[in-house]
Formats: sequence, structure tokens, C-alpha cells
Amino acid sequence: MLAATKSLTADLSGLDPIETLLEETAEMFRASRVELVIFDRADAVESPVSFSLSDGQFTTSDLTDVTSAHLKGIVSNLGRPTAFNSTTSSGPLSSWFKSLDIDDALAAPLRSGAGDIGFFVASDREGVARSFGEADLELFSTLSFQIGTAFENDRLGQALRDLRKLEGELSQLAIHDALTGLPNRLGLSDHLDSLSSASALLFVDLDDFKLVNDTLGHASGDHLLGVVARRIGACLSDGDFAARLGGDEFAVCVHGGDSHSIAEEIVASISEPIQLGSDLVNVGCSIGIATCDNTMEVSDMLSRADLAMYAAKAKGKNRVELYSDQLGAETLERQQLRVDLRRAIASGDFEVHYQPIGFTNGISSLPIAAEALVRWNVDGELRSPAEFLPLAEEIGLVVGLDRWVYRQALRAFRNELSGLKWMSVNLSARHLHEDDAASWLEETTRLAGVDPSQIVLEVTETAAMIDIDASIHKLSQLRSLGFGIALDDFGTGYSSIAYLRRLPISILKIAQSFITDLGSSGDQTFVRAIVNLAHTLNLPVIAEGVETQVQLETIAALGCDLAQGYLIGLPAELGADPTRWPPRRDLQAAASNTPDFGDTARLQFAQP
Repeated sequence: MLAATKSLTADLSGLDPIETLLEETAEMFRASRVELVIFDRADAVESPVSFSLSDGQFTTSDLTDVTSAHLKGIVSNLGRPTAFNSTTSSGPLSSWFKSLDIDDALAAPLRSGAGDIGFFVASDREGVARSFGEADLELFSTLSFQIGTAFENDRLGQALRDLRKLEGELSQLAIHDALTGLPNRLGLSDHLDSLSSASALLFVDLDDFKLVNDTLGHASGDHLLGVVARRIGACLSDGDFAARLGGDEFAVCVHGGDSHSIAEEIVASISEPIQLGSDLVNVGCSIGIATCDNTMEVSDMLSRADLAMYAAKAKGKNRVELYSDQLGAETLERQQLRVDLRRAIASGDFEVHYQPIGFTNGISSLPIAAEALVRWNVDGELRSPAEFLPLAEEIGLVVGLDRWVYRQALRAFRNELSGLKWMSVNLSARHLHEDDAASWLEETTRLAGVDPSQIVLEVTETAAMIDIDASIHKLSQLRSLGFGIALDDFGTGYSSIAYLRRLPISILKIAQSFITDLGSSGDQTFVRAIVNLAHTLNLPVIAEGVETQVQLETIAALGCDLAQGYLIGLPAELGADPTRWPPRRDLQAAASNTPDFGDTARLQFAQP
């Protein structure tokens, strides 16, 4: 053992390289215990020796023949460096570690051309992450190989220098995101800790990123994140700082510039279509801004910006919001809303109301169709979908709610509303892109005894454009099964005529905001353009939100085929107010007095 010590310290000016090695390893892997075992060597080491660093105390000890033989047996069966976990690992190595009360460890054989020369172990990790990961194992494997080579050639000094180099690389990796190359959460924390003047922190969260991962796969999602990182960087000045916090979350620290203008620029940049292979994808982002300086805790800065970001999402996404003290109270209210919504879905505290759709040309004052609209009954007060559906989508409950509404609508169409030509039901973006969406809708409709041609599935323009190619594929499946497809809220999204031609839709619905303007400014240009475009594509047009006689007369003069809104009829629960819905016999009479789909070319949308 003495000869080995001399040979290992020759280049280190009296320092004990073994102790230094163990200290460096313990610090690098945050291990509370590191052990190096050296077996018989040709340089006069007559018995195996163990060098150990445990809780900062360095010790050496000769191993007994029994222990030596046992460890040699373990090493000879250890093909490669491995990560041990007491709850999942088994075998001789596992038994030995358990006998030493070790729960997690990295273990590697030390080998030379002549065979096994030793054994290297780092165990019992400290800190929040108590288990060693894949990155730890990869680095430990490299280090073990260098140690084995050093002992074989008596070059531990060079091995230690390589260790310090690896430690520097590990430190770099520790504060940077491997996917985007940006600093990570730890890097952002270090940056915020060093602030010497007031700055603004932007919390950037992508909208509907999960949908991209679910439909196109994680590889496409990773590529999209790389594009987003570059677009964020292009919006910043030299002194600004960007980081990826994890998942689809980013942060930007703005120094001296107009943080709101920069945030708006980021929103606009990310909203531009992104090419992912053969797919063209649109995503947006929501950004929260908080003012921060060196007097604040890093966690408080992030928390404030995070709250502002969620406020942006709650107000419709793809926008920027500033932090205010009021947001704290609103956040608590929103958290309570999440709890209440989960409870309401579990207990069925929802109602389906039906709003009539009628002609604009006076053929009949009775409805030809109806749209099923869900309402949340909270202690007798009805909440509209805008108040809870975005939250239901956010927490993963919207598909179940969609399907409950759909079954209720089918039952109503078979019974109280059987005289209608068709029933419209909303389909959320998340539901549309479910793998079994088409099969579930077809089977459920068939079992209810309803023909798919009597059902119109409404998808918002914005939802359809999240992933245009996937939407075209899904909607084409539904059209081939006979369902009608309505593009809802048209005019509020960003589809082009080219996309409109590719989408297999059968009805165009003009967003309510444009119809409301008809009664105030009287500007008909945009509505006329939509109607003319739809008719060019042989699509019927429904005007939403018709509330006055002036609006009805105007859209009729512009050639709009159908109308929906309070003037035509309020959404009503069946049986709650008989005056809002005609009796069944009148509905049947109304159907006999309105043209069949075949009589009006644009109303042939129900055919696949």
C-alpha cells in the first residue's frame, strides 16, 4: 500500500490525490459517502485496501480476505457502471449495499488490460433529488474509466485535472437547458440573485403546446421549443436574459427596455406559423410581467410573473398581462373555482340549454335547428361556458364534459326536438384531437338511433388552426361518417382562404362581434365579405348573436342564410319554459314548411 501511495502522489507536490479525488467526487455528485477499493497490484500492494470518505471524514483500511473475495466476485459480475436503488435493484451488489444501509448509489468496476483492479462507489445523495439520474451515471462512468487508467499508469494527477475539467462542464450543464441551449431555472435564479437595479421579469407560457405533443409527438414538440427559444432571443437586446424554466415555460429578464413592448413582440413572433416537418403549426403564448429588483426574493419574482401569466390565459390567451396586487386575490378565487369545477363535473351540476337557429328570409318563424349549450348551475345561478370551459380544458376535464353534453343533445333530438332538421353540438379542440374522437362520436350517435347527417359538430376557427393538417385529417374522418361540420366564430382567428378551402366544413358561422357592429357603426363590409366568400365556396352562413330586428334585416339583405341569437330565441332548458320552444307538433309543422336540404344547394351540408 505504501508503494501505491508513493506512486500516486509523485506529481501532486505532497497532496494526497486519493483524498482529493474522493472529495471532488463527493462534491460533484452530492454524495455523502464515496469509497475506492483497490485490489492486488503488481507494485507491491499485498492486500486490498479501501479508501473511504464518509460525511467529510477520510479513512483508509485493509480489507480481509473474505471481504476482498466477496467484492472481487461482485466486480467480476458487474459488466458496466450501474445506478443502484434499494427498492428496484437486486442481485449480489444489491445485497451488499443493503447490508451497508445504502439506499441509492453509483457503482463502477475499475479495470485494466490485466483484469479487474478495483471498485468505485458514490452513495447516499444529499439534497432534494435523493436519487442519481442518467446524467450522473454517464459522468460517473467516464470518471471511473479515467481512474482505472490512472491507477494502471500511475497518472492520477492527470486524472484529477480531467476531473476538474469534467466538473466545469457539469457546472455548465447544471445551469443550462440541453434542448434549447438557454439557461435553465437555476441559471435564471443565479441571474436574478445578481440584480443590481430594477428590472422586469416576463413569464412566457405557450398556449396549447400539449396538443402539439399529443398529435405530432414529442420530437416535433422539442423542435417547436427550439424554434420558440430562437424567436424569443431575436426579440431581446444585448443586456436582456432569457431562460427555459422547463416544459413549455420560458422566462425573460428585461433590463432597461420597454418590457410590455418586448412582450408584445414575443407574442407576435411566436404566433407566426411554425413548420414541423410536413405540418404547419400555429401556437400562441401568454405572458405575465412583474417588476423586480435585488430587494425581492427570486421565488417572489417568479410567483408574481407567474400569476400575471395565468391572468393572461384566463382572459383569452395569446396576450400580455401586468402583475397587480389584485391578482393574488383573483388567483385564490381561481384555485377555488378549479376545486368547485371538479366537484361539479363529478356530481353532474350541469344543464344543457338549446338555442334555436332560424332562416333570415321569412320562410318560417319557427326554428330549423338548435345548438346545444352547456350551463353550470351554481346554487341556482347559471354560468356561461366562457366562465368555465377554458378552465375545464386546462385541467383535462373538457373531453368528459363534451361527451356528456353530446349524449344529452342526442337524447333531446330523439325526443323533444325530433322535428328539427339538425342539432349542433360544440367540439372542443382537445376532444377533436383525441385518438378515438371519430369512432366514439360515430358509435354514440348510432346507438342513440340518430343519423350522423342530422348532427353538426361545431369547431372554432382558432381550434381548427392550432394544427391545420391534423384538423383537416380529423374533420375529414367525421365528414366521411356523415357529420356536418360548422366553423364557429369565423373572423376571430387567422385562417386564410387557402386553409378555408382545405377544411372539410359544411357551415360557416360569423362571430357575434361582427353582427353586434351592424347595429352600432352600420359597417357591413366585413360581414358582406364573409357571406360572399362562403357562398363562393357553396357554404351556408349562420350569423351569431342576432339581437335586434335591424341586425336581422341587415344580414338578410346581405344574403346570410340563417340566424342565431336572442331575437331568434334564448337558450332554454327543455321543459323549463314552454313558450320559448314551440310544441312538438309545431316543430314538425315547421319542418314541413321549410325547404329540404336538397331544395337549397347551400343547405346540402349534411351530406358526406
